[in-house]
Amino acid sequence: EELDSILKKDFYPRNITIPDVPSKINVLTGMRRTGKTTILFKHISNLLKNGVARSRVLFVNFEDDRLYTGTPSGNIISDIVEFWYSADPARHNELCYLFFDEIQNVRGWEKTVRRLHDTKKVRLYLTGSSAKLLSKEIATELRGRSISTEVWPFDFEEYPGFEKFPVKMGKATKDKYLHSFYNYMKTGGFPETIAVDNTVAVQILQEYVETVLFRDVMERWELANLPLLKELFKRLLSMPGRLLSVNKLFNELKGIGYNLGKNTLYEYISHIEDAYLIFTVPLYSKSVKKSTVNPKKVYAIDTGLLNSVNLFTNEDKGQLFENIVFLALRRRGYRVFYYLTEERYEVDFLAENAQGRKLLIQACLNTNDPETLKRESRSLELAEKTLKISGNLVTPENYLEFIRTLDQ
Repeated sequence: EELDSILKKDFYPRNITIPDVPSKINVLTGMRRTGKTTILFKHISNLLKNGVARSRVLFVNFEDDRLYTGTPSGNIISDIVEFWYSADPARHNELCYLFFDEIQNVRGWEKTVRRLHDTKKVRLYLTGSSAKLLSKEIATELRGRSISTEVWPFDFEEYPGFEKFPVKMGKATKDKYLHSFYNYMKTGGFPETIAVDNTVAVQILQEYVETVLFRDVMERWELANLPLLKELFKRLLSMPGRLLSVNKLFNELKGIGYNLGKNTLYEYISHIEDAYLIFTVPLYSKSVKKSTVNPKKVYAIDTGLLNSVNLFTNEDKGQLFENIVFLALRRRGYRVFYYLTEERYEVDFLAENAQGRKLLIQACLNTNDPETLKRESRSLELAEKTLKISGNLVTPENYLEFIRTLDQ
């Protein structure tokens, strides 16, 4: 009944499509509250509209505390599915659609899911809020059986109120476009925060952080020091687009009284990244050793989340714009690095897609200052000359044109 009620709602359109590959298990990953469950509901709604009987669809949310106490094992999946088939034995001879939401909460889920895929006449759809956990299990137990889709907060072109702005704009249209873009940079793209007052949005985002740090980091990885985890996360979010010096971070945390080792620090950072809260970007180099030993840059899942934790001055807002450009690349499946020229000038991004297309990107919020424009262009031109890769100076004014070229 709950599912039937939900399916009557209107779903906001997303630029995300679940691949239709009958032989594969569909896996949706992404941070909590990015819309994974809604995408499942929309897919179920489409199935029903296309003639699939409601009796052939099973949806289970493994965040629901009514299902179990403690940490469930894969047996709970078997019990639910077998009970569901017993309630209507005709399902054994029909193609059925099984949707398991937040599957990472079930210990040993992968073996049960693999058995269902191999032995029953089903299409399986899973969601999870853990990048490395799911990818590890998929690589071992579901190898060759699954296809993954990452779900992100709204892209700018999905942002409510966005109009299909043309690439070439007159003054009035351009002003409207830039107003929309800067508002997006402030609020970010989490669905729940877009239509509410800014004060409420900040509170919602801060609660997201609390939930993810506690549920998806501390509880999942059985960590012992929640205050350290919160302090570390706050410091990581204060540096979007900046180099992460673990040594400096280690000394700062030791200096304010935290007793930890460097291995613990690396472990905590890895788990925060696993929960999709942050992303680390390595240096691009043909030498694996050089890429590994050099510091990484840090970006966040959402600029609204950054604004909920930090107070950005006008001088700092270039970091928010750089974060938006990074997310645009990741959403579109690019592997992302940063690059240093031989003269030690930095290019924000060197990105490569699955087809081997490489791009150099410099994100620049404001090109009105001649010195800033000269500095940003110099780095890009030197990198282009060395690497023989096309360079892009991306600004808010040409951002829309840039992301549309990425989609081509």
